[in-house]
Amino acid sequence: MLARRRANVARNSLHMEGLAAEIRILDRSIGDVRKLEMSLKAGGVAYYHKSRHLHVDVGPIRYW
Repeated sequence: MLARRRANVARNSLHMEGLAAEIRILDRSIGDVRKLEMSLKAGGVAYYHKSRHLHVDVGPIRYW
């Protein structure tokens, strides 16, 4: 649905396969959660500053 409505949405998102999630942990610093996720060295981790959430997935290791 988002890919049809917005130009900046990945067409082949891992979300479509149940392999990615957007998360926010309210009682933890988003920066601390990001550091923890990156330390696992598994999958992708993206930090979205404006919406204060993280994207995590089980794809190749990468950060954005």
